[in-house]
Amino acid sequence: MRIPDDKIEEVRNAADIVDVIGATVRLKKRGRSYVGLCPFHQEKTPSFTVSPDKQMFHCFGCSKGGNVFTFVMERDKMTFVEAVRCLADRAGIRLPAEGGESRDGETEQEQLLEICRLAGLHFQQNLLNHVEGQLALEYLRHRGFTDETIRKFGLGYALNSWDDMVQFARREHLDPALVEKAGLLVRREDQTGLYDRFRGRAMFPIHSASGRTIAFGARKLREDDPLGKYINSPETPVYNKSRVLYGLFYAREAIREKEFVVLVEGYADLITVAQSGIENVVASSGTALTEEQIQLISRYARKVTLVYDADSAGSKATLRGGDLIIERDLDVRVAALPAGEDPDSFVRKNSGNAFSALLEGAESFVDFRARQLHAGGFFATPEGKTQAIRSLVETIARYPDELKRTLYLKRIAQEYDVYESVLFREMEKITGRHPVQHRFGKKQDVPQDALAQHAPAVALRNDRPVPPAERDLLRLVLEHKGVMLRYIFSRIDKDLLTSPVVRQIFEAVDGHEERGEPWEPGTLVDELGDQEAKQLVARLMMPQHELSKGWREMGSDPPPPDPYTIANDCIDLLHQQQVDERIDGVYRAMKDAELRGDDITSYQEEILALQNEKRILKQRNAG
Repeated sequence: MRIPDDKIEEVRNAADIVDVIGATVRLKKRGRSYVGLCPFHQEKTPSFTVSPDKQMFHCFGCSKGGNVFTFVMERDKMTFVEAVRCLADRAGIRLPAEGGESRDGETEQEQLLEICRLAGLHFQQNLLNHVEGQLALEYLRHRGFTDETIRKFGLGYALNSWDDMVQFARREHLDPALVEKAGLLVRREDQTGLYDRFRGRAMFPIHSASGRTIAFGARKLREDDPLGKYINSPETPVYNKSRVLYGLFYAREAIREKEFVVLVEGYADLITVAQSGIENVVASSGTALTEEQIQLISRYARKVTLVYDADSAGSKATLRGGDLIIERDLDVRVAALPAGEDPDSFVRKNSGNAFSALLEGAESFVDFRARQLHAGGFFATPEGKTQAIRSLVETIARYPDELKRTLYLKRIAQEYDVYESVLFREMEKITGRHPVQHRFGKKQDVPQDALAQHAPAVALRNDRPVPPAERDLLRLVLEHKGVMLRYIFSRIDKDLLTSPVVRQIFEAVDGHEERGEPWEPGTLVDELGDQEAKQLVARLMMPQHELSKGWREMGSDPPPPDPYTIANDCIDLLHQQQVDERIDGVYRAMKDAELRGDDITSYQEEILALQNEKRILKQRNAG
């Protein structure tokens, strides 16, 4: 269900941007604004500014900016809807959710999340307070998990019973059908009733990126358990395993600080590594790494170090995952574990410091693949060497960065004594089989007609700096609203604007004005689809320098400049630019006429007239 606009405004009004950002950033008042160290990049001198008047923020170092929703989206890597809900929860505002409302006012999705939360607490109580749970507690402690770690990750135990969860649901007045839908109960084959999915297992709650319990992983403890070593919750309306990374909720801040992600395979691997002090670690939950998981990683960091089990299955998983990560244009490295080890056993035997040293010595993915091919004996024969080098070229061809591809091919050519031209022809064959784009939408050699078909969906990109005159006109409109918009476009045509991002913002503003809708720069940010447009609005609304209170009290605060004078100057500059383009066009036409032997008198006269027009504009602008 879509969140109503009036509810969004209610949340916006309740979420003061200084309070929200102040919970993350240490802010200091400076004039009318607040400043602090930017949470989105490393800096020693504050360039991050928050305006309580405009309810906006902007960093003059990394250019990130926007309103309170934008900040939460950027900080926690949430969607807009998730950010609104997060701030609504903070303010105690009740919102509708997707899926429609139930009898008691809760949506089905919220009920499923609440069931998962209660189940997690129940499993933990079983672990800590039930006699049977002592077996699981001893197992977890034997694995080296401290009591603090057990509580932090919410580890628990499912009793070895067919109806413990059934009875729990009854005591808590939970709808059995919804508990089944949450993946905790299973319907009997004869449809006569429900029984517990998890029985006699150590339980690992799985959280969303925002910290909600959405599913469980369960580790086998008894030899007579006929199921696999690990079983997970099934897919549910709140859990899609291909879109979740185990431990991300706990790792977010460490990933931002370290600026890279350590990717392991299993629950125990992650917990042991995190407990050793390496907190920027996430796990693929024992499943093959998916494209959605890689996209999730890319929201937080551009560098990934893979650490998988040192067995044949682990190596194959690393190869598959590495190829996918390369296509996302992330920097991927591989930390090789000794034979027979996994991250959990390695840390327990050696220490967190030894694991950190292993990460520091991680090799590039291409080097890792080459070493695996060497170990497999492929380079022992010409036929095997051909197959191995072709395999390396296939990996290199996945890099979207042409320069990176070129450098890797040159290195392969030198190392294995192969002509570079042969390797480049081989890569052209590979890329020729997939000429349009990588799996994640990175362009290769895309035909123009293919681009034209999808042009409306492509976000505007500004390939050159915004011209000062257009920037200042946009600032005037953001500050003075519709009256300035009407004045500007009564004197110029929109075609004079050369910056796509400026035109996008003007069109958004013009749409509000035509419909007679009120708008503010802070609300405009939410509807702009292009990140560059959002950041430009924030930058124009946030003064980089501001007079201190003392100077203002001494009367040193200068009067604001006349907005119409600024507008006229900018408009004249745009007209000058237009005249310059017209002069260039006439010059080109005159040269063509000369080559044909035609009379060029009319061209010369037109150039003189345009130069006179430009001179008048310059004089007016100077005045």
